[in-house]
Amino acid sequence: ELVDSIDRADPSQAGHAVRVAALSTMLGSSIGMGVKELRALRVSALLHDVGKILVPTEILSKNGPLTASETSEMRRHVVYGGAILSRIPVLAFAASTARWHHERWDGLGYPDRLVGHAIPLYARIVAVADALDAMTSVRAYSAAVSLEAAFEELESESGAQFDPLIVSAVGPLVGASGFQDSWVSLANHMESMPIAA
Repeated sequence: ELVDSIDRADPSQAGHAVRVAALSTMLGSSIGMGVKELRALRVSALLHDVGKILVPTEILSKNGPLTASETSEMRRHVVYGGAILSRIPVLAFAASTARWHHERWDGLGYPDRLVGHAIPLYARIVAVADALDAMTSVRAYSAAVSLEAAFEELESESGAQFDPLIVSAVGPLVGASGFQDSWVSLANHMESMPIAA
C-alpha cells in the first residue's frame, strides 16, 4: 500500500518505484549481494520516495521548473521518507535509503552532505537506479533519453554524483542483449510481490 500511495501522490511517476527496485536488485546481484541483502535492497528501493506522500500535490505535479521554495520543499521528501520509515519497526532498515538516496559521492548532495562510503550502500545503489530510470522515462519536465545516453551521463558523473563501483556495474547490464526486456519483466514481477517477500 505504501508503494501505491507514492504512485497516487505523484501519478506522473507511476511504476517508478518498481522499476528502481528491479534495477537496484539487478545491480546488487551484479556486485555480489546475497539473497537477504537483495530482499532488503528491493524493499528499500521500493520505498525510496515514500516521503513524497507529504509533499504538496501541486509541487509534485507541476509541469514547469520549480521555484526555489518549491525545490526546497521537494527536497524534503528524503527527510520525510526517512522519518516515516524509521517509525515502522519492520521497515526501519529502509529509512537510510529513503533519507540518503539524493546524497552525492562528492558530498554535494542532500540532506546531510554525506561523502563517499559514508553514504549507505543501498542508498548509493538506489541513487544510480533512480537516475537511470528518471533519464529513460518520459517526465512532465523532460523527454526520455536512450539507455546508452543515460549510461554515458552516469559515467560522466561517476566519482562525482555516483559511486564509481555502482556505475561500473551498470555497463555490463545495459550492454547485455535484452536488458530492457529483463528490467521491465522483473519490474512487472515485483509489482505483484508483497513488500515483505
